[in-house]
Amino acid sequence: MKCPLSLIIKVYQDNTTMERLGDCHEAECAWWDIITERCAVKELAVQLRVVNANLFRLGKNMTLK
Repeated sequence: MKCPLSLIIKVYQDNTTMERLGDCHEAECAWWDIITERCAVKELAVQLRVVNANLFRLGKNMTLK
């Protein structure tokens, strides 16, 4: 898996640059969530989707009355 937090930038002799994402280090990383056994950034995205769905449902229920 490529890590969105570790950007590797290489500068070549002709001053061109190349950017790429580094590899996930899983349990060695400070962002690794040991409870869900996945990257905290991915877990945050999942939880934000849940919050978004619940807010949408709540808003829809409030406008029906």
